[in-house]
Amino acid sequence: MGARGTTVVAGAGAVRLLRSIHPLCPRRHRLHCHSSPRRRCSHGVTLVPVGELTPRSTALFHTYGASAAGRVPVVTDAAAFNAVLRDMLLPDDSGASSVVRDLRRILSEKREEVAPLLAKKLRIDEAVDNHYVPLLRYLTLALLLTQFLILFRWVFIVFDWNFVEPMTYFLGYTVVWASIVFHCYYGKELTWEAMLDAVAQRRRARLYKKAGVNVADIDRLQRQVCMLERIVSKY
Repeated sequence: MGARGTTVVAGAGAVRLLRSIHPLCPRRHRLHCHSSPRRRCSHGVTLVPVGELTPRSTALFHTYGASAAGRVPVVTDAAAFNAVLRDMLLPDDSGASSVVRDLRRILSEKREEVAPLLAKKLRIDEAVDNHYVPLLRYLTLALLLTQFLILFRWVFIVFDWNFVEPMTYFLGYTVVWASIVFHCYYGKELTWEAMLDAVAQRRRARLYKKAGVNVADIDRLQRQVCMLERIVSKY
């Protein structure tokens, strides 16, 4: 094995499980070490600087391109490390190991954490999609009808076409400039659907901020839940 590789000890599935859940719950899988130039840990593992790795080093949780100043967990006592893995993966009466039970517990916690946030977000989305957007459509229709009636009255009753024609020209030209600005700002053509969607998204963002909804956090939690569900479904 190369100095910068990752060796699988006591079964590929065990190490894959450890590497999968390590970013989610680092406190549970952190090796308790004593401060020293080369930190010796229990369970047959030692933290070694990357520059001191040799072709015989059995590195864990190590990837290519790591910083030369970083430290890598290296197995120094394979028997002790394998004993820890055997204890961790020993199945109970239901056939589930402690790792699988921990994964299920973490999955349940993540679901409970994301559920209220997702419910609050869905309520806002429903209010915007089912109430705010239809209201915008009706207001737009009312505005167009009002414009038509005003121009009709000016052309045929109050004034004549020679007076109203320049106004309609400048009105149409204003829409052209507005479409250019809209395209530069949103990167899409100015259509009624695009305009309504832009207004709705701004309203949605304000409601998210007012309700304390962080969409990025919800997406992150949902990705973690999906990842855990894929892992747990294999065991």
